[in-house]
Amino acid sequence: MAHRHPHRKRSAEKVGAQGVAERVNEALQNAQRAVSVFDEQSGQTLAETLATISGAINQPPA
Repeated sequence: MAHRHPHRKRSAEKVGAQGVAERVNEALQNAQRAVSVFDEQSGQTLAETLATISGAINQPPA
């Protein structure tokens, strides 16, 4: 049975613990950049915004 995407198998073999760690680090860096942009654009921190949303969600209905 022929593989449709033989390059995927090779890259999957390369993805060991180091490959996973590199992807996780890249995702964390992307998230940090996104949070920084949010903070700059919104005038408040993402943590403050999330705390406000959380407080509103947890309030009993009026």
